[in-house]
Amino acid sequence: MAELHIIGNVTGGHGFGGFSFFCVFEIITGSQWSAVEGHTTGCTHIMQQLDGDVPWNFPIDVHYSFSSIQGWPKISVQVWQVDGYGRKDICGYGMAYLPMASQGEQEIEVYTWRPTFWHPSLFVRLYQGLRLLFMGGSPVLRDNALIHGNEERFKLHTIGSGKVKLRFNIFTRGMKQANMVF
Repeated sequence: MAELHIIGNVTGGHGFGGFSFFCVFEIITGSQWSAVEGHTTGCTHIMQQLDGDVPWNFPIDVHYSFSSIQGWPKISVQVWQVDGYGRKDICGYGMAYLPMASQGEQEIEVYTWRPTFWHPSLFVRLYQGLRLLFMGGSPVLRDNALIHGNEERFKLHTIGSGKVKLRFNIFTRGMKQANMVF
C-alpha cells in the first residue's frame, strides 16, 4: 500500500473581528484511506489577536496508508471566538484540499464563512441583528458534514469572515510500487 505523510501546522488566522480565538480542525479522507499514526482532529489553544493576526502555530503530524488516490485528504476548520465571559461563538467555517506531494513547504489559506440570519421581513432581520449585537449567539451548523460536503450547503445564507493559514510538508512513499502515478 502507498503511504502519505502530512507534517505541518495551523499557522494562524487573519481578519476575524474580536479578541480571543481558537481553531478546531479535522482531516477528512475517503473510504480507501486509513490513518496509521497521528491525530486527524485537533483543537488549538486560545490566542489573542495581535495586530489583526491570531498566532496559533499548532502542529499537525499524520501518517496515512491508502490504496487509491480517490478521497484525497481535505482539511476542515472551524474558528471560534471566546469573549470576556467565556462564551464561545462561531467566527467561521472553511475547507480546503491538501496539496499534492512536492518538494519543500507549501502554504494554504483557507477562506472561512459563517451562517447568517436571513428572513424576508426587515423587522425580523433587524431584531436578529440587535439580539446578536447584545446577546451574542451567531447561528451554528447542526451537522459539521456541511463544512466539507457540497450536497446541502447551497441552501445556506452565509457571509465571509476571515482566513486560516496552514503550512504543510507532504511526502509519499510506495506510489510507484502500487502503480499510482500523479
